[in-house]
Amino acid sequence: MVESSLDSTSILVGEQVNLHVIVSCKANSQVKFPTHTSGYVIHGLEILATLPIDTIIKEDGKMWQLQRTYVLTSFDSAVYKIPQQEVVINGQSYKSAHEIALKVNTIEVDFKHPDDIRPAKAPIEGVFSWTFHLLGCCGILWLLTIGWMGVLRQTLVRQPKYKIVKVKTPPPPHNKAMEAIEQLRHQDIQNAETQKAYFVELTDILRTYLYERFGFNAKEMTSHEIVTELSGVNDAMALRELRGILQTADLIKFARHKVSLAESDRALLQAVDYVRTTQSQEALPEYEEKVVDIAVRTLNRRKSLLVTLQIVILTFALGIFAYICYLIWAILP
Repeated sequence: MVESSLDSTSILVGEQVNLHVIVSCKANSQVKFPTHTSGYVIHGLEILATLPIDTIIKEDGKMWQLQRTYVLTSFDSAVYKIPQQEVVINGQSYKSAHEIALKVNTIEVDFKHPDDIRPAKAPIEGVFSWTFHLLGCCGILWLLTIGWMGVLRQTLVRQPKYKIVKVKTPPPPHNKAMEAIEQLRHQDIQNAETQKAYFVELTDILRTYLYERFGFNAKEMTSHEIVTELSGVNDAMALRELRGILQTADLIKFARHKVSLAESDRALLQAVDYVRTTQSQEALPEYEEKVVDIAVRTLNRRKSLLVTLQIVILTFALGIFAYICYLIWAILP
């Protein structure tokens, strides 16, 4: 079955209209549409383009509906009769049922009032020409706009109240204790007062080491409490050395006990042995991460600075925009 139709049966000279040729056939049929090798459907009716075939599958693939469209135009006003379109299906010719009439109308011209017809116009030059100064101002305006948007984004982003910084790892407790003991070694013990100060400083060094090494407040504890606290983490020999140093220091401070230079040196060596025996064997990294609080005042100061920067950039941007408008107004004829 072959059908033919037009989008419209009436057009103006030079307008285009589509001629559709529709074929309904069995699937896998060999179909040959009209070729119109002359470029005309009939004399005076020109074919501008032949569009690809559009295929629609029907009845579960048993039937095909093929459509080819021809784009037509005409530059002579007349009534054209488009003949029946012949299509070859599987070697057998079939024609559409009817001819189709197409009327091509001319464009009416009012010859009585020729002055109403406007003449052709020459090309119009640009309203204004871009200058380097104007382009520079526009570039500055774009940069200010981008900067303002960046500052606005920073203002709207919620700032963290904490930050993580890398700080150099402090020396381990045993290193600090050994350095302090080495400095104490060079002190001269001549009398009871210097001897008392010597043992007070030695016990302070040990108490500070115990606090940093084992995590309990040895500075506020008695000698007996310290030994009791360390009984679960130190061996008997280390506790014996520490107990001897603390007891000697207590006797000097509270009972005005006097010791010889040899006993002072022995107490110093015992302190060195105790620190070396109980020092941590864990290797510390060179740097460590530390969580630092950001003060609310700092956050508010930063927010105020960003808002002020926004206002300044916006003010400059509005000024540049007004200046650009002035330049364009001055260039206009």
